[in-house]
Amino acid sequence: MIMPVSKEHFAYIKGMPLGHTRDDLDEGVTREFCGTCGTHIGILVPSIPTTYMLRAGTLDEPDIFGMPDIALFLCDKRKYHVVPEGVRTFDREPTD
Repeated sequence: MIMPVSKEHFAYIKGMPLGHTRDDLDEGVTREFCGTCGTHIGILVPSIPTTYMLRAGTLDEPDIFGMPDIALFLCDKRKYHVVPEGVRTFDREPTD
């Protein structure tokens, strides 16, 4: 689950991530990873420069943020992915 957070209100408190940006795309996102264990932490998207897309599963207590509002890219969903009942879903990104 990805949780958009304002870069203004987000900071790493220990260490800095390693980043990877695809150079074959005009607007490639930068994916950030833990330099020690390789866990995918978040994504920087050029088209939304004030927002950090944080992987909620990397938080110590993700449940305090509640349920997701929407589920995107269900076209890539696997059998083991569970979308909670009542969550709006989209095969790709919403168009409205």
